[in-house]
Amino acid sequence: MKQIYRYLITQIWNERRSNIALLLELFIIACIMFIIVDAGWCMHLLYSEPMGSDISHCYQLETKFFGEDSPYYDTSPDGESVKYETRMNLLEMVRNDENVEYAAYSMGCAPYNLSAMISGYAIDSTFVSARLVVCQPDFVHLFRLQSQNGMTAQQMADALEKNEVLISSNLVEGDSARYLVGKMLSAWDGKHRVAGLVQPLKRIEREGLDNECSKAYIFRLERGDIENGWLDFSVRVKAGRDRQFEERIRRQIKDRELRVGNLFVSGVKRYETLREEIMAQDRTTLQMPLMIGGFLLFNVFLGLLGTFWFRTQQRFPEIGLQKAMGATRSDVALRLMCEAVILLSIAFLPSILIDYNLAVRGVTRLYNGLTFEGGRFCITLGLTYLILLVVILVGIWFPTRQAARTNPIDVLRNE
Repeated sequence: MKQIYRYLITQIWNERRSNIALLLELFIIACIMFIIVDAGWCMHLLYSEPMGSDISHCYQLETKFFGEDSPYYDTSPDGESVKYETRMNLLEMVRNDENVEYAAYSMGCAPYNLSAMISGYAIDSTFVSARLVVCQPDFVHLFRLQSQNGMTAQQMADALEKNEVLISSNLVEGDSARYLVGKMLSAWDGKHRVAGLVQPLKRIEREGLDNECSKAYIFRLERGDIENGWLDFSVRVKAGRDRQFEERIRRQIKDRELRVGNLFVSGVKRYETLREEIMAQDRTTLQMPLMIGGFLLFNVFLGLLGTFWFRTQQRFPEIGLQKAMGATRSDVALRLMCEAVILLSIAFLPSILIDYNLAVRGVTRLYNGLTFEGGRFCITLGLTYLILLVVILVGIWFPTRQAARTNPIDVLRNE
């Protein structure tokens, strides 16, 4: 095998003038493919990150108020002063359903809700900008939030009940967030003790944990002038009771049974359905770059197929002589494929320098606040080389197969 490689390298060097165009083509393709593969790898990492919440068996209830023009309008007092009590009464009514495990209000922070309230805060001498997650204590149980400093779900819920706060573990760089536990957080409504760390919450899959909206404080829901449209009403159904819950609540919605004053439940939707709707939008957004990448790969395949087909046709006399000297079909195919691999490797080496500069200068996709990371760079380079290697081997397989089947007598006679 070493003798074959030595022979091929010598031959490539002797034919360097005719190989320049092919090497330049492979070099340009390698640089372009690196950017495409890097973007695809970053998307894979984004969608692989944990959401920080569990939406299985969870539902979102839509609530509305009857207007004065509605025949169902309740003329009894229902001003701003009693809306909080009205919401709590409706919450308790849903919570009493035998199929419901947990129910809670939250303010624009449930999974797949793209709202975000971001502001600046101070913890001791540390100033941060973070997303405010306003919720009731049962929000922790409902979406199965995980602690990052050993707290149980009930301990986190109790902390929120005492008007303490939880901060996400990625609030500050490195593991510095754990040193903020026990400190006092200064907010617009006073100071609150930081009770513990919680796993970061992502709103949607395509947002990375470095996104500002994924760095969160969690407060409990206070009584206040909060518009109903801001609130998410979420429930977790007991395992195995989804069908019974859906049948019952849809009947109750139809019959206007889930009503307190002028507030009523107007609809229900699975969080898994919300996720599918968001993912469908993401797939639509990604269709164009995927089509461009696929079209480029197809053109690379056709170009390399044509190039190697032409090169193989030119070498038919040489191949016929090799077969006449005892070379088998496998020997001919192996030689041609090894030559293609060597040419790709020669063109790929200088592309690494270009790819490095593209990443350092921020041309590649931003992920974790960076465009260059050592591990990511090596993985993307490896994937780029592997993809091009597969494309080249598939492209050269057709002319190689034809060349390996050549009858040496016919070739030498034609010569």
